Amino acid sequence: MAISALCNLGKTTQGQELMLMPPMLNDLKKVAAKSDIIRYRVFEVITKIASESDTALQYVTNSSLIQDLLKDLNCDDVLIQLNAAEMLTNLAMCQHGLMYLSQQGIVGRMESMMVEAESDPLQDFLLPATIKFFGHLARMEPNEIIEKHTAFLKTTFNLLSSQDPAMVGVAVDTIGAIGESAAGKRALDKQGQRMIDGVCRLGTLMQQPPTEIRSRTLTAIAQLLQIKLEEQNEDLVSLTEKWFNLLHSKPLDTIHSMCKQPFREIHCPAMSILQAIANQKWAQILMNSQPGFHEYLLDRSTETDKEEKEAKFDVIKALAEAPTSGEIFGRPFLLRLKEFVREGAFYVKVQSEVAFEAS
Repeated sequence: MAISALCNLGKTTQGQELMLMPPMLNDLKKVAAKSDIIRYRVFEVITKIASESDTALQYVTNSSLIQDLLKDLNCDDVLIQLNAAEMLTNLAMCQHGLMYLSQQGIVGRMESMMVEAESDPLQDFLLPATIKFFGHLARMEPNEIIEKHTAFLKTTFNLLSSQDPAMVGVAVDTIGAIGESAAGKRALDKQGQRMIDGVCRLGTLMQQPPTEIRSRTLTAIAQLLQIKLEEQNEDLVSLTEKWFNLLHSKPLDTIHSMCKQPFREIHCPAMSILQAIANQKWAQILMNSQPGFHEYLLDRSTETDKEEKEAKFDVIKALAEAPTSGEIFGRPFLLRLKEFVREGAFYVKVQSEVAFEAS
């Protein structure tokens, strides 16, 4: 509660002045000196404040508190290094914060930590934190980060084949997050064979236990395949089609089968893939020729809970609104899709019953 109050106070220039200048600054430093746990509570506050604006970052810098956080990246305690890396990831998510960290040499230091962690078993639990750090950066500036920090994607793709599910999960999430934007898709495609092998690996992971990795992989695939209508062009659409076909010898059969599974953790992210590709003509052609797909889409009885019903509704809404649906599916089926959308996700058809009395 105290952290929340301090963060709220730090959202205004007046609050920043009050907190990050004596006498309150002196009190913060005294509190931070009590233990590592409390020190990192203070670091949490100042990184959140620093993320607010350039002015806020300047106040934090002048306080010298953030310099103490930066020093922790170079200490001998790996747990403290891990905490520092995670804290600095939050600051790196804003443009002015990223620029500051670059100027201080922190981005380069994080890359060195990542390379060292990959080769040193004693430091390997630093990998998720450093991968997440670069993943957030690459989501904002995919071309610059991927081209400048080549070890990042190399390590991320390697982790897809790790024996540690935690490492695999971080790699899957990172690739999906980067590939969500059009610029990210292009940057990943520039990786050539590495990305091709990576997508093939995602196709394997989406079918193998544990369930959590399958679910996260399906979500990442949906991120890679979705393209906003206004961003669609021949190159991007060809790219998503290529990636889709790398997933499996019969990818739509596999995804369709997963959509029919009664397990929400698989069912819903599989449906999100259908939603992601529903506005792309190549995918509509596949869906239209998929045996039983029309009937499955319009059958409300296949989903039993709120999340599943909403997932199917999102697929049908995407198809109903796609400009090429009438051409591919035909007007009668399109009208049925639009009727489904008008009725809503939770529509239940009332069965009228007529009672006949014995004469």
